[in-house]
Amino acid sequence: MPNGQGHLKQHGFFTKRHTSRDGAAKTSFVIAYNIAKNSKSFSEGEFIKECLVDSAALVCPEKKEVVENVPLSRRTVARKIEDIAGNLELQLQEKVDTFSFWRWMRAVMPSYSF
Repeated sequence: MPNGQGHLKQHGFFTKRHTSRDGAAKTSFVIAYNIAKNSKSFSEGEFIKECLVDSAALVCPEKKEVVENVPLSRRTVARKIEDIAGNLELQLQEKVDTFSFWRWMRAVMPSYSF
């Protein structure tokens, strides 16, 4: 191969794999979120994955392997939901802290316009 082309092909391969992994991780979070939002059993992730894999085989067979790599075991779904809950708790705490700060500012400086 001419100078550098082998490296570019290898880089493209790893970029595609990384992108597929990111997509699989994001898909796992989206499905876990929907499972929690609809009060479904965490084991529903395995059923959903089975449906996705079967659908991908029919609709876009070249993407079947990507769908097979979406982590949706019961334990994974539970972990993703815990991560989502922890993130929501942090966001809420940040909002409470901001609100408390402005409330305190109004108490300290009642004549100041915010």
